Amino acid sequence: QKRGLIRGGLKAVDMPGPAVLRAREVVHTTPRLSIHDGFAFALAEAYEGSILVTGDRQLRALATSHGIEAHGVFWIIDRIYENGTATAAVLVKALRSFAEDASVRLPRRELVAAIQRFERAD
Repeated sequence: QKRGLIRGGLKAVDMPGPAVLRAREVVHTTPRLSIHDGFAFALAEAYEGSILVTGDRQLRALATSHGIEAHGVFWIIDRIYENGTATAAVLVKALRSFAEDASVRLPRRELVAAIQRFERAD
């Protein structure tokens, strides 16, 4: 899977020292965010043109207030479909897998709506 993502354009980047300090600052000033959220924000801030993918409303608001584009998982799934990277049937299967996985924390109502939308698109 990792090789496929890299072939598709995903890049692994280093986190500059100042970004590590920025992550710590973000978490300190916004205590509801985890250190992982802080690192995600700091990386997106450090690399111009980044898109921050998060389901956390507070992190999304922070990113947007700093001019960082932020979206959730359902936005990505819609882009995958719109760009013809996967069929509706494949996306339904993936979304159903998310629905059955207790470790996946997506809003149930939105998940069901996405499944139904892609079932109709098939």
